Amino acid sequence: MYYPAESILDWREGRANNRTTLVFLKLAHRSEEPKPDDPWVMQPVDRIRVYRLTPEGATVETYRNGKDGWAIEEPPVALFMAGKPADEIPFVFTSGVQVEKSPLDDLVSMNLSHYRTVADYENSAHWASVPTPVFIGDIVSPDGQPVAEVKLGSASGINLGLGGDAKMLQAEMEEGLGAVLDRKETYMAILGARILAPDKRQVEAAETAAIHRAGENSVLATRANAVSRAIKKALEFMARFANISGAVGYDINTDYFPQPMSAQELTAIVSSWMNGALTDTELFDALKAGEIIKHDKDYEEHAAEAEDDQRRKDESADAALAATAKAMAQGGRTE
Repeated sequence: MYYPAESILDWREGRANNRTTLVFLKLAHRSEEPKPDDPWVMQPVDRIRVYRLTPEGATVETYRNGKDGWAIEEPPVALFMAGKPADEIPFVFTSGVQVEKSPLDDLVSMNLSHYRTVADYENSAHWASVPTPVFIGDIVSPDGQPVAEVKLGSASGINLGLGGDAKMLQAEMEEGLGAVLDRKETYMAILGARILAPDKRQVEAAETAAIHRAGENSVLATRANAVSRAIKKALEFMARFANISGAVGYDINTDYFPQPMSAQELTAIVSSWMNGALTDTELFDALKAGEIIKHDKDYEEHAAEAEDDQRRKDESADAALAATAKAMAQGGRTE
């Protein structure tokens, strides 16, 4: 079962079986149950599960939140794996036991600052772009009386006094906030939001593009590897619970640079294989990493397909040779 971070209420590490491991875990769990007075209506029920690692093995106890508050629902029960008391708590932290700063925190903060700057920029652009009428001198009516309210538009006339003038005041938009926006978008691109960065006009070499994305790949690959290890450990727990033997493997793809193998690289690898510098398995791994071979195909399947293809080619070549020989023989008899 998957538990979000907010459901992990408390945990502690300690020494057990000559290693540092999880010795205490407190989890919040919510489920739905039928109401006692109306079994057709479901109600949410909050529970807390407490896991402890004792010298005799791991145990779990359950508390339920009812009308009178929290009360124990199930006393401590021993956990068994492969028919033996569990020597560790079957729980895995995908990002490690220690609380770490999220790699997206800086990007979120910069994104929020960028949003505020955009709002200020739009507000400044609105006020600076709207022209304001300015009248120099007194505004009087046709009978010479002062006018307190001026109506603008082609259907209205404005009578200015002697020496009066009228202008439209419109400020030029400064580029200060625009430059700030550019800098913040660049910062976000550095932090990982490449979608906001403008595409490069010039063509990049594959090595150059890979270097530009190396920092992103390293952070993402580290997280992916941590999740892979956690899922592998969880699968190992499941195998022990089910008393299943054998190796367990699980790996998340960490190839985030969508650049297939170039023709030059393919030629060099095949040449190395033909010269004996690479084995068949190493050639297969290189072609699979270069996205020449499908990622979900293993070596045995590939070798079987290659053998079948070669057998069909040989059979086709033998059939063609036999047909040619037969035609030549028939032609000889005809003559």
